[in-house]
Amino acid sequence: MTLNNIDELTRLNDLLDQCQGEVYIGTPDGRTFLDMRDRSARLKGLVALTGADADLYGIYAYRREDEALLMRYICQQMRKTA
Repeated sequence: MTLNNIDELTRLNDLLDQCQGEVYIGTPDGRTFLDMRDRSARLKGLVALTGADADLYGIYAYRREDEALLMRYICQQMRKTA
């Protein structure tokens, strides 16, 4: 998932604030894994999602409710780009 503008970045940041459990972004190889509850790590993660390698990152939520919230957002973003 790539964030293309400030509105998308702000919306994802707001959704992360709504999550009540652990949420991480990371690469499939596990070399980069950031806790999105930590503000400094979140900033680094959001910046990574705006870069050229953004598609390498996945979002992982441990609570089903948080996962559903984030998946709705991701699906909306995919519909916009299709």
